[in-house]
Amino acid sequence: MARYAVNAAHMIWQQHKLEIPVNAADVAHALGLQVFYMPIRSLAGVLLPEEDHFLLGVNQFQGKGRRNFTIAHEIGHYLLHLGLQPSFACGNLTQPIGHLEYQANQFAVELLMPFTIVQRLSELPAENLAKRFSVSNQAMTIRLQEVNA
Repeated sequence: MARYAVNAAHMIWQQHKLEIPVNAADVAHALGLQVFYMPIRSLAGVLLPEEDHFLLGVNQFQGKGRRNFTIAHEIGHYLLHLGLQPSFACGNLTQPIGHLEYQANQFAVELLMPFTIVQRLSELPAENLAKRFSVSNQAMTIRLQEVNA
């Protein structure tokens, strides 16, 4: 199922002619999602149905790179899991993740840090790549471990 999430990210890259760094909020808007920043520390992000569209909320207290990842993660839920449950509320990184969360993470990783592009640049320091890809240092460090495995 991770392949399904990765393929969905590739489809978004092709349809929207994306470049690095990917601004996940721009992608969300292009998909018709309304992004808002919420002053709630207990959640990283939410995806909520409204009358004729979806609201995508992101924790305003997260760093810029983490917010970008959270938005991409919620886009993953929107594209991959829309019919499976009516809404999504995603907590922090310390919570155990289930199958749907794993897929949304895989989508976000490939959308923001495509394997082939990170692989080409993997000799650069993680901090430099994190800035270039507009993600957190933690996300890029994990991605580099995957690429170099």
